[in-house]
Amino acid sequence: MRLIVPGGGGFVGTNFLSYIFKDQKLLSNFNEIVVLDILHYGEQTIEPEILKHEKISFLKESIYDNKIVGDLIRKNDVVIHLATEENTFENPQADISFNFGTYLRDLSRKRISKFIFISTADVYGVNDSSDLLESDMIKPTTLYSANKVAFEAFIQVFFNLYNFPAIIFRPVTIYGPRQHPGWLVPRVITKALKSRPIQITGDGSVLRDWIFVEDICSVITKALFADKKKIFGEIFNLGTGKERSVLKVTKHILKNLGKTTNLIEFIKSRPGEIPRQVTLARKARKTFNWKPQVNFFEGLDKTIEWYKNKVGI
Repeated sequence: MRLIVPGGGGFVGTNFLSYIFKDQKLLSNFNEIVVLDILHYGEQTIEPEILKHEKISFLKESIYDNKIVGDLIRKNDVVIHLATEENTFENPQADISFNFGTYLRDLSRKRISKFIFISTADVYGVNDSSDLLESDMIKPTTLYSANKVAFEAFIQVFFNLYNFPAIIFRPVTIYGPRQHPGWLVPRVITKALKSRPIQITGDGSVLRDWIFVEDICSVITKALFADKKKIFGEIFNLGTGKERSVLKVTKHILKNLGKTTNLIEFIKSRPGEIPRQVTLARKARKTFNWKPQVNFFEGLDKTIEWYKNKVGI
């Protein structure tokens, strides 16, 4: 199997590479893994030993470049699309993304064997359900989620017109090592380590279903080898079914690091903020015989340790 991983230098991508390289039996299934990433945040976070491996090649390029698709993609390649625009606490996505239709048309003509797209549960917008379903109404509230919806729409068109071999995942809030500090968990950890103020929007009561990145890597891996007839053209929510507030998560991190809640600063809520987001992900559990394995606080403590080691504490 030949893997192409656009956006593979980002948070999920670097963890996915680490995940498969820990398992030599799993790694043996892949003849070549090509990672593309323009490195939005200016830092290469793929582990050096992985980059040096004979099966890995890295290109600092955009997959949306027609020439890249033309020169790189081969028949029967598997594409795990992780590429996305910069979207952080300080710099939320503010632009419309690339021409998804042209990109998918070019991939379709290459006759790839599978396309896995990581979308987001943010596409559901404001929804007070205690179990988001794939059939729930789509109501994006940010440009980030609207771009995901647009990409999903093009995928569905190409699936219906040309049997494009796509699978769409909509994960809840992912956390874990190697995540850019623009996201809540690493932002709180890195600021707390330096005893700097930690801004939280509203009163911190926003509820999220938090899933450890290795559990996302696990289901992606299962999708790579799943029966095509059962998954092509399908959408799968990914979550744990348990929710915790932003404030509770922040307080746990501060307690772990021996810091006080005096570091917390409450600021005005942002337009488009989603008050609640949780899903049991029944469809994904059944289809892939998968379930999240990492307890939230266990995963959070692992993440804290990774950042502590990174900064040498």
